[in-house]
Amino acid sequence: MNVLVVTSHRPWELTEPLETTDVSVTTLEIDASRSLVQRTIDTVRGLYREFRGDRPDIVVVDVYEVSGLLTLLFSRLARTNVVVRLVGDRTGGVLLDQIQSARASGDRRSELVYRLMYLLSSVVISNADGAIVVSTDLKRTLCSRGTFRPERVAVVPVPFRMETLSDGGNTVDTNRRQLVQEEQVAEPRTRLLTVTNLKYQSKYDGVRTILSEITPLLGTHEDLEYVIAGGGVFEDRLRRDVIERLPPSIRERVTVTGYVEDVTSLYRSADIFVYVSYLDGYPNAVLEAQGMGLPVVANEDFGMVDQIQDGETGLLVDPDESGALRNAVERLLESPDEGRRLGENARNRVDTENAVSVIGTQLVSALCRLRSAR
Repeated sequence: MNVLVVTSHRPWELTEPLETTDVSVTTLEIDASRSLVQRTIDTVRGLYREFRGDRPDIVVVDVYEVSGLLTLLFSRLARTNVVVRLVGDRTGGVLLDQIQSARASGDRRSELVYRLMYLLSSVVISNADGAIVVSTDLKRTLCSRGTFRPERVAVVPVPFRMETLSDGGNTVDTNRRQLVQEEQVAEPRTRLLTVTNLKYQSKYDGVRTILSEITPLLGTHEDLEYVIAGGGVFEDRLRRDVIERLPPSIRERVTVTGYVEDVTSLYRSADIFVYVSYLDGYPNAVLEAQGMGLPVVANEDFGMVDQIQDGETGLLVDPDESGALRNAVERLLESPDEGRRLGENARNRVDTENAVSVIGTQLVSALCRLRSAR
């Protein structure tokens, strides 16, 4: 089977797993940093080249908007089936959150861009022959909305490889450098860590929930600190929240690092990973924390339900239940052995379920089943 992958973000998540199998894989990677005109030209040229000779048996689209629409058109003309790969709800929460966030900040230009992206994504997804999604929750959402029939959706999680977390000479931002320098002279502390994407209102709200829940713990545990890594339009607002909502004695132990290109050192320095999000697919941050052997406390929603077996590979909580998250974190603070057990189990789960070769086998099985769809 000849597979054409059209993507613009983390192409290795599809290509490397598929390359461990016996299928033939060709990748058309669209550089998202180029202008819309340049991306359009690149897409047309690439698709023309790929369809001019032996046409692919199936096309996997991991890019939307204009490039996705062009891929759909070329595939239809060649009578080749198209499968979209979704890591989030692009016809629901993800882009709607971005539209709402842009509107709230008064950024009309971005709001218009996100609305156009939403429209084009909807056209591509609704006209695809099937979908590969990263979580059972995302499959349930798409099917309940009527976008796809259940047999036209396959769940294949995100692969994990330790190399994606390696330092590799990457730079880190000023806040992270300062954090590292302070650690060299500071007394040892127990560190809670959150890595998230603060361009989404729903993820920013999740961090606010965590802050509310762990503030009492920061008050009673003087050796406890909380580090929040991630950039986006809500980063400055989160910094203001820390200043305005927390007393000085606690505030000095809460660090908002901003965007961090290399998060390996952060994961290594953490004792507990805490994650709450009201919008997600199958969060890489949780996967990375588990791959590093950290115990994870997360809300019982989205792909986190697939990633965490409560009490075995982490702890799941209801973030709307007052004290639930706080009690879960306190449980791990009081029982380090429990945290080590959960972290080790989580790492073993990732090594087994998210191995590149395992994901490759699942992708091929899904593509073979969806290839006959129409």
